[in-house]
Parts: sequence; C-alpha cells; structure tokens
Amino acid sequence: MLTVDDYGRIRRAHRDGMSIRAMARTFHHSQRKIREVLVQPEPRPYTRSKGPPAPKLGPFHAVIDEILAADEKEPRKQRHTRAQIFRRLWDEHGYRGGCDAVRRRSATCAGVWSSNTAPRPERVSTSASCNCWPNILSPACNTPSGVAGRQRIGFSRSCRPPHRRDCFCTT
Repeated sequence: MLTVDDYGRIRRAHRDGMSIRAMARTFHHSQRKIREVLVQPEPRPYTRSKGPPAPKLGPFHAVIDEILAADEKEPRKQRHTRAQIFRRLWDEHGYRGGCDAVRRRSATCAGVWSSNTAPRPERVSTSASCNCWPNILSPACNTPSGVAGRQRIGFSRSCRPPHRRDCFCTT
C-alpha cells in the first residue's frame, strides 16, 4: 500500500522528467501502479469490503442487536451490561464463544463506551501553596484539601495516594 509520501515522491519524479519505466524501477512498483498514482489526485482511503469473520458469534448478531434495541427504550439503570448480554446469550441461546467478542460487538452496535468507568479525580487544592491530591489531609503540612468544603483525614477509597514526588506538599 502506498502512503501519501510515496505519492509525493512519484509525482515529484514525474514532474522532474523521469519516465514511468524508470520510476517503476526506482520505487519498486509496477508501471501500472505508477500510472494509477499519477492519475489519482490523492490516495484512496482503505475501505473494508465486508466485516471480519465471526464464526461463533455470527449467528448471534441479530440477538445482540435485538437486546440493544430493546435496551434503548429502557431507563439507563435497567439496561443490559455487556457481561449480562454475554450471560444471556450463554444461558438462553446456547452461545459457546468468548465473552470478549460479545463485548466488542455490543460496544460497536451501541456506540457507547462502558458506563461503569468512573472519571478520574482531578488534583484540586484549597491552598495555593499546597500541591496535594484531593480528599487528603497532608501529613507534611497539615493543610486540608478536599472537594466542596468537606475535610477528610487519610485516604478515602475513591482516591489513590500520591505516588509521585510532586504530589506531596512541600511547605
């Protein structure tokens, strides 16, 4: 497959007067390919003619689509997770393939990423001189830092302790 740089090199060589036969020898492509490059204004993007083979999951694509279509009408908390879709295929429809294939298929069909991943906490400090991780009372400077005015001592389960040197207070 030719890159944009290859297209540029071939066009520059043609502009400089090199013959198609010489370009084919120099760039290690056929004369037909060199002619195609010179005719096309830009490289054609790769388009896949058909989807990847799914020997085990293929017969169950319609079932997954049906489950996801029914889930769109349901409230968010009552929708199937990817693991639940896999269990339902396994128990009700006799699917004996891998869980990862079901997860990938349901992610591409739903067009959403996992809803159970929590956002990372931001490094917020109430003190201008303190560079602490949120929800920590730093033992180095005893400056409380937290979110929404709540003071916590020690580490909460939702945040991890700082592991880099610049996360600790220096005052």
